[in-house]
Amino acid sequence: PYTTLFRSALELHPNFVIGLWSLHAAKRLLGELQQSIEVGERLVSVSRRAAIFVGQLGLTYGLAGQKDKALPLRQELEVRRESGEFIAPVGFLAIDAGLDDEPAVQVSLESYIQDGGHAFADALMMPDLFSRIDRYPSCGESMKKIRWYLSA
Repeated sequence: PYTTLFRSALELHPNFVIGLWSLHAAKRLLGELQQSIEVGERLVSVSRRAAIFVGQLGLTYGLAGQKDKALPLRQELEVRRESGEFIAPVGFLAIDAGLDDEPAVQVSLESYIQDGGHAFADALMMPDLFSRIDRYPSCGESMKKIRWYLSA
C-alpha cells in the first residue's frame, strides 16, 4: 500500500526527492533490493549526490551483495570529506553496515556519536540501520547511548 502512494507522488513529480527516498527505503525493507537500487541510483542523481542518499544507496548495494559498487561510494564520501565538504558520519555508517564490516561500523558509530548524530532522524531515514548494527557485540555500549536517545 505505501509503495503505491510513493509511486503516485512520483507520477505527479518524477523527481520528488521525498517520494524517491521513501520508495527506495520501502523497497529495501521489503527485500526488493534490485528495485531499491534502481530507485536509489535515481535518487542519488536527482539529489546531486547528497551524502545521506549516497550512504543509503551504499547500504542497499551492500545488502544486495554488490560490494564492488558500495566501496566506491564510501571512497567518494572520503574524498569529499578530505576536500573540505562536511559529510555526516551516518553516510559512512550506513555503507559500513551494508558491507557487514563490524570493525568499520564500530569506528563509524563512534564518529557518529562524537559528531552528535541525529539518531531520531536517521532512524526515520533508514529504519533498518540501527537494527543491523545491534547485531555486533562490539557496538553494544554505543548502541545503548543511541537507544537511550531514541527513547527520550
